[in-house]
Amino acid sequence: MRKKRFKFLIQKTNPTQFYLEPLFEQNECMHIYNHSLQVVNNAVELANRFHVRKEIKNNVYIAALLHDVGGIYPNDQRVLFAKRYGIELSLRNIIFL
Repeated sequence: MRKKRFKFLIQKTNPTQFYLEPLFEQNECMHIYNHSLQVVNNAVELANRFHVRKEIKNNVYIAALLHDVGGIYPNDQRVLFAKRYGIELSLRNIIFL
């Protein structure tokens, strides 16, 4: 068991990804996580194509991975969160949710 776990840990490509996967899994949102991984692949491919510096490429990776992280919360909770913290939502935003 310990050997498999170690192998699993070293296969992770980024610490951010390592911590996010369980979050999506616990909230039954693996479809969002898998989508985000596809976005990461596309974003990094574009960054490589345009010869983006390594520091910027790391930011591209993290932004792509996190772009839909709010999707783990149901829409009604997101609206309540916005109201609680004084974030104004237009009717267009609410319909989109």
